[in-house]
Amino acid sequence: MTPEDLCDYENAWQKCLQHKFLGATEHEMMRVIAHSPCVIVSDFHPLKRSRQDFSTIVSNMGNEQDVLVVLELLNSGISVIKGQSICESVVLENGMSLVESYPLLFDGQRCAKYEIIGVCTDGNAHERDSHCAQVVDLIHQLHPHKRLALHFGDWHLADDHLPSLLKDIGLEVMTIHLSPQPLWDRLIKRDIDEVLQFGPNKWAWMRTPPLAHAAAFLLDFAVFEENDYAEELAYLIEMAADNLSTSMNFELPQSAFEVMCGDDWYSFWSSLDKHHQQQYPDKAETVVFHPRLPLMWIPAEVDANMIIQAAAHLIYCEHFMTNGDFCDSFRAATLRHLCNITLNPFFKLLETGHLCEQQWVERSAFAHALLLKSQHRGLATHLFDSFKHPQLWDYELQLLRDTIEVA
Repeated sequence: MTPEDLCDYENAWQKCLQHKFLGATEHEMMRVIAHSPCVIVSDFHPLKRSRQDFSTIVSNMGNEQDVLVVLELLNSGISVIKGQSICESVVLENGMSLVESYPLLFDGQRCAKYEIIGVCTDGNAHERDSHCAQVVDLIHQLHPHKRLALHFGDWHLADDHLPSLLKDIGLEVMTIHLSPQPLWDRLIKRDIDEVLQFGPNKWAWMRTPPLAHAAAFLLDFAVFEENDYAEELAYLIEMAADNLSTSMNFELPQSAFEVMCGDDWYSFWSSLDKHHQQQYPDKAETVVFHPRLPLMWIPAEVDANMIIQAAAHLIYCEHFMTNGDFCDSFRAATLRHLCNITLNPFFKLLETGHLCEQQWVERSAFAHALLLKSQHRGLATHLFDSFKHPQLWDYELQLLRDTIEVA
């Protein structure tokens, strides 16, 4: 619920996203960023993806020496010089470590790659906008050659808020709205472009669907002890599985889902059959789903995409699992990716160095899921209904397996 004194402030942000826009590409947006003297990026603070995307934008602005970073969540009395080593005691206003929150702004020795300035101060939203503009004005007067990258909350990026104040001091401002929910609500997801352009200096980067925001918010408050994290994550997966089952016209799963974390790798590996154990001479580097059970092992924290995949895996184990053989592995992976790309059309598989059979199955299933999604134009329910009947014959499965073994 928005506090009454912030309703007008939020409405201004909502209205600025109602203007007409055109689809664009990430390359086009990054090309404009590379020549922009001042870039303001919106932030959904609890979401790690937002800070990563902001850091990516900063790295595309050119020479590290010429870029200065301004953070809304860093106290106004704090400034970091380029090359300065930062300890854990330097924290943001939400209590999180600066280095841990923005690792891409630092090198391996925790030394700052950019000059970083904090602008967080007491006052209402308008007063914080004014304070930031004053700080930026002083920086611009002292260092006119510096290019500025600002990371602020969503509502500050309304046309008449912080961007307007910065234009008043003579700066050419580019605003980038990261995955604003009003745009997701307006668009048909299967036709959506990843980058939207409202004008030469106003863009939206549709990287994270609203569901990912919600899941990240919930997980951000989990205790960072492995057992507690695994328990909280398993609870979210079971909730997601219930909702997916309802949407797909399946009975709700009755099984519990189990999550095993980094230190439990040997216990997870021991639960696999001999064939699957042979795929992992060393500890896995990516998430591994058990071939027969509603269970997964994770090397580190996961995102909303993996929650959806795990929920789909629980559904598969409940309704489709037969022998846990190669056919099951491929079909389970296909369902996981089909659910994932239906909910997040921009999901991409991460590249990995060493590819075992399980990772080849994941890649092949992802390509198959994309094909199924591209050929389907009806309701999502019908798409998943068609999945109940295998479409691959034994010959095709054997051919796929032979290809994997050769690779």
